[in-house]
Amino acid sequence: MDKKIITLLVAGSFLTACNSSDDDPVVVEPENQAPTVVVAETNTIVEKNTATLAVSASDSDGSIASYSWEQLSGPTLAISGADTNTISFDVPSVAVDTPISFKVTVADNDGEKASINIESTIERIETDYLLAGQVVGDMFMGKELEASVASDTATTTINDDGSFSLNLLVDDDVPSTKLVKIATQETSGINLTLLLPALSALGDTTVAPVRSVKAIGINSTSTSVKQLADLFDAESLSVSAVSTALYSLILASNEGVEPDNMNEIELIESQLNPQDIVLSAAVVKILLESDSIALPDGVDDIIDLISDDEALDSFVATVAETDPDLIENEMDAVIADPNLTPPVDSSSIAEVYYQTEPVAPTFLARSGSRYQFDADGTGKLADSYGVSEFDWEIIEGDIQILYTNTVNSLSYVSPGSIDVLSQEDIDRLYAAEYYQVEVIVSKVSQNLTRLTTGSALDSYFVDTVTRYEVTPIMLESGTITAMWESEGEADYLMRKSTSEEAQFKSAELSGMLALGVYNAESRHNVLFERLDFETDGTGVSVDNQLSYTWSVTDGVLSLTFEDFTQTFTIIDVVGEDYSTYSEVKNNAGELIAVTFGVATFIAEDVSFDETNSITGADRYWQTTVNQWTADSWDEERLRYCSGESNGSSCENGSVFFGFQTLSDNTGTRYNYAEGMPPSLINYSGNPLNWSITSNNRVIKFDHVNSCFDAEAICRYREWYLLKVEDGILGKRYYVQEVDYRRNDSQSEWYRFIDFRFNQYELIDLDYFNQSTSEVQSSELQRVINNFGYTHLGFNALFQ
Repeated sequence: MDKKIITLLVAGSFLTACNSSDDDPVVVEPENQAPTVVVAETNTIVEKNTATLAVSASDSDGSIASYSWEQLSGPTLAISGADTNTISFDVPSVAVDTPISFKVTVADNDGEKASINIESTIERIETDYLLAGQVVGDMFMGKELEASVASDTATTTINDDGSFSLNLLVDDDVPSTKLVKIATQETSGINLTLLLPALSALGDTTVAPVRSVKAIGINSTSTSVKQLADLFDAESLSVSAVSTALYSLILASNEGVEPDNMNEIELIESQLNPQDIVLSAAVVKILLESDSIALPDGVDDIIDLISDDEALDSFVATVAETDPDLIENEMDAVIADPNLTPPVDSSSIAEVYYQTEPVAPTFLARSGSRYQFDADGTGKLADSYGVSEFDWEIIEGDIQILYTNTVNSLSYVSPGSIDVLSQEDIDRLYAAEYYQVEVIVSKVSQNLTRLTTGSALDSYFVDTVTRYEVTPIMLESGTITAMWESEGEADYLMRKSTSEEAQFKSAELSGMLALGVYNAESRHNVLFERLDFETDGTGVSVDNQLSYTWSVTDGVLSLTFEDFTQTFTIIDVVGEDYSTYSEVKNNAGELIAVTFGVATFIAEDVSFDETNSITGADRYWQTTVNQWTADSWDEERLRYCSGESNGSSCENGSVFFGFQTLSDNTGTRYNYAEGMPPSLINYSGNPLNWSITSNNRVIKFDHVNSCFDAEAICRYREWYLLKVEDGILGKRYYVQEVDYRRNDSQSEWYRFIDFRFNQYELIDLDYFNQSTSEVQSSELQRVINNFGYTHLGFNALFQ
C-alpha cells in the first residue's frame, strides 16, 4: 500500500477517537518528484577509437537508483557500463559520417523514471587532398569539374584561364591503390577525363595529405591560384585530350570497365600502343575545336567513340574524306603542344626506365632495354648487346642523349645495298666474291619527346641517330671501307616503376622455378633452366647440376654460382609469370652480361597423357612465344603475318608454326602453307614420330628420315611441360624446349637449340582461314602507318 494512503488513514482514526481541537494537524506528504537527467559529457565520437558518453542525473526528493542505456540507431555497439551514468564502446570503422543515437533511462529510489535521447555522429578519419591543375580546352571555362575516388567526390568551377583547384576529402580506409578520376561535367557528350593510377600518385601533385580526426588541409576557397602554383613544383594535373584518350583506351582494353586499382591499370598500360593514344587524342582535339565536325549519330560521348574500334575507324574514314591530312596534322599538333605532352623536367624523369613494346593481354614482355639516368648528367643503356654509356641533358623539354662509350653490334649486308659505296667499289667487291660485308653498328645520339605519362609507364617519341661503318676490306686494288649515319624514329614504352607485388619474396621461392641463367657458351648467353630452390638459401640447376646460393634483397633475387653472380629484377607480373631484367657479374664484380627474359613457377601436378598429348588431325599446337607484342593480335585474333601484309603475301613471313600429334604416334611439324587467309591450303612441314618420356613430363618429337646418309633420326625436339593454363586461343602449354641434331647417322648429338622458353596454344589447323583481317586494312590503321612511326622490333628467336 502506498505510504501516503497509510498516513491519511491513521490520521483519520486519531481524529475520530479524540474529537479534540487540541490534537496535531493532518500531515500530507508531497508527491514524489521524477528524477532529472541531462547530458554531462559530449565527446566527439571518432571511428576506430574508444568513445565515452555520460549523463548527469539527480532526484530532488530521493536518490538515483538505476541507469539504463539503449542504442536506438547506428552500427551495433558492444557497450560497457550500460547500467551506469557513463558508457564506453569501441567505435567501428565507417566510410561516411554516421548518425548514432541512444536512450538513457534513470529511476529514483521510489521507482519514478525519466529518460533522454542523445543524438551524435561517428566521424570518419579522412585525408584532405588538394588537387590543382589545368583543363585544356576553352569551352570548359566556368564549367564544373568533379574529382572522385571510391565513393568520395568533390566539385569545383574551372577558372577562366582553365586552371582549377579543389579539396578532395577521402576516407582513410580507401586503399592507396584506388584510382582517382577527374572529369568535366558537360552534358553535351564532349567531356575530358583524367584517370590517376592511385591515391598514392597524388603525392607528387598535391599538398602533402594530412590525416586527422576531421581533415584539416588547405582550403582551396581561401587559397589564390598564384599561391597554388607556388605550391606545385612538381607536375600539375592536366585534364586534356591526351588524358581523355588514355582513359578511353584503358576502358576499351578492360571491356568498358574502369580498372579497380593501380595493379590493374599498370597491366593495361603495358598493352597500349602510344600511336593509338596520340591518334585518339587528335580525334578528341578535333571534336573540341571544330565547328563542323561532331560526334557521329548514335555515339553519346567522346569516350564511347574512342572505346569502340569500329565507330572510331568509321569516324576517321569520314574525316579523311573531307580532309585527308587533318588527323595526321592534328597528331603532329598533339606532340608539339606542351599543354598536351608536358615537357620533361629533371623531377619527372625516372631514375631507371625499362623500355619495351606494347604487350598483348595475358603475355609478358620478353625483351627490351634499360635506361639509367644519373643525377650528374651521365647514364647507361643496357640491352642484349651489353652496356653503353651516355651523357644526357634536358633541352626545351626533351631528353637529349649523346653516347660516349657504346657496345656495338654487327650486321651483314650486300654491297649493293650500301648507298655510300661507289658503283666501282661495289663491282670490285662482287668481283672478289664479297657478297656480304660486315658492318659495325653503333648508336650516336637519341632525342626523347614524352608523349604520355602514366602510373607505371611513360611513352616517348624517340629520334635515334645510328652510325654504320663497314669493316675495312683489303683488296689488291686497295682498301674499301665506308661510314654513314642514319636517323630513325620510334615510339617507346618506358616502364618507370614496379608495384610491390612485382617483387621476389623469399617465402614464395621454395620449389621449382624456371628462368634464364647465364651461360657464356650458349648462343644468347643464357639458358632457360629449371632451378630447385631450398628454403635454406641453397639450390641446384636440374638441367646442368650446378649448385648456387640464393637470397632476396629489396625484392631482387640474387643467385651466386661458382664463377658469377646473377640478379633478377621483376619488371612485370601476370599470375605466376614474371618479366625480368637480369645483370651478371663475375667474381671481380665486373658486369659481363645483361639479359631480359621470363621466369615462371613450375607446376607439380601436370603431365602429358592421352587426354592432352594428342591434337588430332584437325588441330595443332601453335607457338605464341614470339607473339607477345600487342601488334601480333587483332583483339583476340592472332595475326597470320609477322609485321605488315600487302594483302597477297606477308612481307616478313607468317607466324604459322607448330606441332601436330596423332593417336598412332605420328605427327607433323608445320611451318608452311600456300596462299593467304582466308584461302590457305596445303599445310605442310616435317613428318614426326612422337613419344612421352621422363615420368610423363617430356614429349619427344623425332624428325622422320632427317639423316641424309640413312633412314634414321638426325634431329629431335623435347618439351618439358612446365604448366598448362587457359590462353587466348585455347589451352596454353608452357614448356622448356631443347632441339638436338647430328650431322649424319654416325655423328655425335649436339644441342642445336639450347634450353629455352616456349609456349604453345592448341588451335584448329584451319584457324587462320577463319579470319580475313590480314586482307582488310582499316582507315584507322592507314593513318597510323602513315604517321611516320617505325617500330623497333626485336629479333625473333629462330624456330
